[in-house]
Parts: sequence; structure tokens; C-alpha cells
Amino acid sequence: MKRGFIFFCLIWTVLTVSPLCFYRIQGFPSAELAPQVPIQTDSLSEQNMQANGFLPTALSVYITSEDKIISMDTEEYIWGVVAAEMPASFHEEALKAQAVAARTYLANRLQTKNEKHPDAHICTDSTHCQGWCSRTDARAKWVHDADLYENKLNAALLETKEKILLYEEKPILAAYHALSSGKTNDAVDVWGKKVPYLVSVPVEEDRLREKYYFEVRYPHDALCALFSEHGYPITSISDIGTPVYNDAGYILRIGIGENSVSGSDLRNLLALRSAAVTIVRQEDAVLFQTRGYGHGVGMSQYGADSLGKNGKSFFEILSYFYPGTTLMPE
Repeated sequence: MKRGFIFFCLIWTVLTVSPLCFYRIQGFPSAELAPQVPIQTDSLSEQNMQANGFLPTALSVYITSEDKIISMDTEEYIWGVVAAEMPASFHEEALKAQAVAARTYLANRLQTKNEKHPDAHICTDSTHCQGWCSRTDARAKWVHDADLYENKLNAALLETKEKILLYEEKPILAAYHALSSGKTNDAVDVWGKKVPYLVSVPVEEDRLREKYYFEVRYPHDALCALFSEHGYPITSISDIGTPVYNDAGYILRIGIGENSVSGSDLRNLLALRSAAVTIVRQEDAVLFQTRGYGHGVGMSQYGADSLGKNGKSFFEILSYFYPGTTLMPE
């Protein structure tokens, strides 16, 4: 009798406590959780899919600033990405192009495993997935132009609803950046892999933008200390070699002491706006003069704005920056 009672208590504990533990894990993701495969779109029924066939109609989104997961309509999520990633003052066709790029980036992202937010489709950390903001935060940012800009984004989302870009019938890696060097960067020079639709194209009007040039100054001692701290020990700026550039003006590699450093790593290490850098050695400091803003791969957002102002449609903008791709659904 006593054994039966103990067995009953054990079963009751398992049935009641286990669901509570599961709920806690789902509601409060932790970096200590074992990596899991995110919910895959191919496991969803057809009625829960967008017309493009690659995205669900609703997403689980990890709001990194609040450390919580919420569910939202997929198009509402894309609205928030456009609001966060591109100035709403940009041309309407540029905003449409950004909406398609953001939606395509999401579709491509969902095709692979994710270990940073295993219980959510996507996160709002722009350094990991894409930036995102709520309508409330967007309107607060836009202040007196809130109604105008919200309506612009509403129209951009409506006119590109559920559209994505495909290459060989798969969603592309729709990389984008703020401002090119005057030419976009070839993916192979940044990530070491050739991507047929992420090749260098000229964007001359980017050179005319206000934020095109930027300069960072490092005193000699501080620069040597910074390189040494990150595993590139040098004692003098004479240990910094001459950069090797690609055709778009981005640094491919540079010698730092006995090490060869990529342009992307140099940019991240020194917190530069771009790897399109001119290095000016002065008596007591080194100037890093950058051109453009971002990694340079894919669509230049300022370039998209210029093309829109020059009469190009969102599809023409996308076709220019992602050659050989097709729009789905048409």
C-alpha cells in the first residue's frame, strides 16, 4: 500500500511539474539552453503560409531588448524591420525594395538552424538578424512626421505584400548596407564565398551623400595597444603594412605585425564605418578615413533611395543590386 502511494506521488509530480518547466523554458530563453532547431516553415500547413510559399503568416520573434518572445503577424514584423533599418524619409520605391529585401532575408534565415534564439524564428538584434521596432517606438522617433511616415510604410508593405526574391527557386541571402564606397562589395571578398547575385556594382551617387566620408583617429600608443590586446602584437605603427584593396576600394587584407588581417576584421576591430579605408600616418597618430557605411554587400540603402528618385521602380532597384534574381509571387 505504501509503495503504491509513493508511486502515485511520483507520477503526479512528473505530470504537473514537467509542463511548468517547459513553459518556463519557452517563455524565458536562456543562453544556457541546449541548441535546438527552430520551427521550420515546411512543417506548417498550407493555410498558414504566405503566397510566396516560404514564410509562415505569423512569427515568433525574440525581442532582445526585453528578453522575451512574442508572436506577431509576419507582415507586421517586416513593417518594423523597414522602420528600424531604413529612414522613412527615403523614396517610396526604396522603402518597397527594403521591404522585399527584409522579407527575403527572413525567408533565407529560416532555412538554417539557429542557436542564439532556438525558440524563436527571428530576433530583433541587428548584429545577428535584422533591426526591428514597434509602431509605437517608430512614431515616437518620427515625432511630427509620424502620420506621414507610417502611411508611407503601410503603402510600401501593401504594394509588396508577401513578395520575396528567389535564385534557383530558393530565397536569396538579401544582404544590404547603408552606403557603398561608390561600388558595392563582392560577397567573396567579405565572406570568402562566391554568391552569383552578390557581386560588385557601381553606385556613383553614393559618393555624394552627406555621410559618405568619416574619419577615426588613433594615437600611436593606443593603436599599438589595441592591436596587441586583440592578438596582433606590434610595438610601432611601422608594423602596420600597406593594405591590399579590391576593385571597389575595400581592403582585402593588411599586415599587422606577423599577421594578415582581413578588411572586415580591421573594420570591426577599430570600429570603423567601412572597410573602404585610406590609412594616413601622422607624427603622433594614424587616421583611418572611411568611405561609405557598412559591409558593402548587396543593396546600398542610400543607393536605393537615389535610384528611386531617378525614376526606378522597386523591382528595378532589386534587380540592379541582386542581379539574376526573380520576384515571387509576381
